[in-house]
Amino acid sequence: MKKILVVEDEMMLQIVITKMIQKAGFEAIDRVKSAQAAFDAVRKHGPDMILMDVKIIGETDGIGAAREIRGFSGVPIIFLTGFSDAVSEKDLTGLEPCTLLTKPFDYQELAGAIAKAFELAESTE
Repeated sequence: MKKILVVEDEMMLQIVITKMIQKAGFEAIDRVKSAQAAFDAVRKHGPDMILMDVKIIGETDGIGAAREIRGFSGVPIIFLTGFSDAVSEKDLTGLEPCTLLTKPFDYQELAGAIAKAFELAESTE
């Protein structure tokens, strides 16, 4: 079973996303709220994918956290954002493989984004 790390600072969204991940047949291995917690969780759990909110608590946002994670892991990342125009392709340069999913999303959109991200990651290996 593929393991997915959820990096989201809103507790209710963490719960909803975790349930969606489980419904899609994946394991939500951890739910964290900050960049530092994400770094620790990636090192500890070695997830197969990260769902990363762009706006997380702390000084480092989700994009900055992903850049640091890229220094030690090539794990695929799906960025979650409430404002699709707040994130440009330029912001995501060098973070491949990655996907952007705009909130609010439903189960079908998340499951589709996860499948697409895994396909993209496999094609770049």
